[in-house]
Amino acid sequence: MAGAGFRVVALGTLALSVGVSACGEPAAVDLRGLRTAVRQAGAPTAGEAIVLQISEFRVRPQRVLVRPGALQIEVRNVGILAHEFAVGQGVMILNRTGWLKPGQSAVLTLQATPGLYRDFDPTGNNDAAGLSGSITVG
Repeated sequence: MAGAGFRVVALGTLALSVGVSACGEPAAVDLRGLRTAVRQAGAPTAGEAIVLQISEFRVRPQRVLVRPGALQIEVRNVGILAHEFAVGQGVMILNRTGWLKPGQSAVLTLQATPGLYRDFDPTGNNDAAGLSGSITVG
């Protein structure tokens, strides 16, 4: 029963952190505390994962905060077109998927050190059109 109660608390925490700020921008999804709670509940600590949903010119959540360490990023294409997806820092691409058809997903792995990472579709100008976001590690 403790596990069921945790899910409700975790989902409530996640729902609160996905709100909209006063400026109308989506708030960052802060998974740092949630990841600590998952560890305390007995879940594995290696290969922690976040899930990003991509579609036509959108990444959801658009901003994510995580702790340093091994990070798995599950990318799910929920759109109607095929997309590629990459994670980089500065001008360097650190990892990328191949083409993901609608409904497909892939997992990217990254040893995340403190800093700002960019997640985006490297095809054409899709990132400039909105298919981009950020992962802040700290």
